Amino acid sequence: GEGGGGGGGEGVFPGGASLDLGGQARRFAKRFEALGTVYAPEPLGYSTYLANFALEGVEPEVLLDAARQCFGDAKDAAHQVIAETTQVGKGLPSGPVQQGAANQAKAVRKVAVANSVAIELLLRTGVQSGKPPRQLVLDYSATALFPIVKLGGAVSMGASS
Repeated sequence: GEGGGGGGGEGVFPGGASLDLGGQARRFAKRFEALGTVYAPEPLGYSTYLANFALEGVEPEVLLDAARQCFGDAKDAAHQVIAETTQVGKGLPSGPVQQGAANQAKAVRKVAVANSVAIELLLRTGVQSGKPPRQLVLDYSATALFPIVKLGGAVSMGASS
């Protein structure tokens, strides 16, 4: 009806109308619309995004090695933040903001180190397209944003729990 109810749930809006998001390309266009005023470099187009970021055909080892390098860089950056925020008497201000930054960097370092070990284990044991994937558990105990990846056994593809 017109008074607000939505008439039996045919759509998400009053009167039964629904919202068509137009698929992935449309969603991409809306998300990056604000960058349309950028002239240099040229704004990223959806076809360029797909060509450069598509993971289809990428070997698992290549992807894991890139992730390992990324976690190594994150660990190094966190270590640098910790060192810079915990130096007393070096002319750096100290206080709760610096302590908070150091604590966050320590949490990120913990995640980066743990995930580097998990990736190293996956690379050593061999990750191939034909092998069953291993169960992954995401542990958010260190930070709310970056999980520690914990490895379990192989996932059973045919069994249901």
